[in-house]
Amino acid sequence: MLRNFEAWLKPESATIPKVFATYQLEIHKEPKGVIFIMAPWNYPIALLLIPFLGAIAAGNCAILKPSEFVPNVTRRLAELIPKYLDRDCFCLVQGDQRVVKRFLEYPLGHIFFTGSTRLGKSIIAAASKHLTPVTLQIGGNNPAIVMESADLAQAAKRIA
Repeated sequence: MLRNFEAWLKPESATIPKVFATYQLEIHKEPKGVIFIMAPWNYPIALLLIPFLGAIAAGNCAILKPSEFVPNVTRRLAELIPKYLDRDCFCLVQGDQRVVKRFLEYPLGHIFFTGSTRLGKSIIAAASKHLTPVTLQIGGNNPAIVMESADLAQAAKRIA
């Protein structure tokens, strides 16, 4: 990621309609501010740290909110991350949906959420109050393997 950093910071020129031919258009990448990253219980490290690395590389600070169902992962991240990053660039929070709801009351630079469709809808609604951009990864599929010896009726009921 770091080897591409210089190239990412360079302004990009863009083409514009001929009607605006006298103008010069450049795209400058700027930090968004504070990024609120919420990760689910099933991939708590990857789905928290990958967007976090992108946020930090882009010059943002981040609020990291792992699922409340992975307290050991949260504890370990709370020990490790401060060893490598300045505490001023991130905040690791714990808690349930009430904690999420409180953070969503404030204007944020971006919200990155992976989780349920139900919670995703409430996040979009809260983000709309501040026109906060949101990245949602919701309603994922969970493949299952049904063994030959399984009770098919019971397996179908559990998978559905």
